[in-house]
Amino acid sequence: MKKGILLIISLLFLISSAFADVDVIEETEILEEYLFVPDNNELSIYYPFSTELHQKFWHLNQVLLGWKGDNYQVELDLAPLVSGSPLKIRKAFVKFTLYENYVDMSIGKIVYPFGNVSSTASNNISIFQPESFGCDWMINFNGKITNFGWNAYWADMGTDGFAPSDIPSTIGSRVNTTIADLDIGASLRIRHWDKSEKYFDYDMDFIYTIKEIVELNFQFFDVADMISDNLNYKDTADLNLFFLISYLKGFKLPIVHNVIPYAGYFSKRELETVSGKPGDGAKENNIIVGLNMQPVDNAFIKIEYNLDSTDDGGVLKFNTHKKNLSDALTVQVLYLF
Repeated sequence: MKKGILLIISLLFLISSAFADVDVIEETEILEEYLFVPDNNELSIYYPFSTELHQKFWHLNQVLLGWKGDNYQVELDLAPLVSGSPLKIRKAFVKFTLYENYVDMSIGKIVYPFGNVSSTASNNISIFQPESFGCDWMINFNGKITNFGWNAYWADMGTDGFAPSDIPSTIGSRVNTTIADLDIGASLRIRHWDKSEKYFDYDMDFIYTIKEIVELNFQFFDVADMISDNLNYKDTADLNLFFLISYLKGFKLPIVHNVIPYAGYFSKRELETVSGKPGDGAKENNIIVGLNMQPVDNAFIKIEYNLDSTDDGGVLKFNTHKKNLSDALTVQVLYLF
């Protein structure tokens, strides 16, 4: 019996070896086509100079590790592991081509296609970014028709904490195009779309590049308060905007080499009132100035000063994952590999 099993195993080994020697190149091509083969990886570390309890110190805020291929993308925040908390999945999705050059479908945890805002550090000139519009598990269809790009998605909002109730889902769309050196985009998102009480969010964005020397990035957006009509709080102003200017041509300095200076203004909602009523939009702001430097190939260092109009000790900051930014010097180190 044992000899028979050994004979079968030996035959299978010989057959597999024979097929393996036939065309190794073809097998490699098949693996590259169907498996997740990363095209590029990214590691970024973000440090703000924080003030807490009248003590100033450099605080590890983010350690982002991401990798992506033609048909998938993953990004993890490893910083919580330092304090013994679970790591955070910022995004993780796979993409399928339904109709080549026209329609793709992505499934997984995806950043909302809302505004011309990237969650990937290497895509951003600055460290500080406009309000995070969130990410959820969704099905996103996207493609291009002539010079117009488009997105249409349905997002599953999950359950309400430990309660068994399901949070109503979200639908949305985005269109964008390029006219000469001007990128134009518009977004619409409808939360609780299948309920009687719906919440409408919209965005308009413009990015204008002047002869590849200066880039002007202007966007405004309206994210509705999720407050019941019965409380009469839905009359609050929700409109916010941001403006970012960067000198793309840059200049050269010893050691850090290529340097791109930039500055930006980001409006945000004021603090909530004592009664719990949401504050109006564009009542507070963040003003930033910074340098984006590239000392070596595939490595970047960003140094940025952030002036926050609020002085609330971090109660309500622009990005919840970048708290304690009031009057803060921040540093981000980024490496592509």
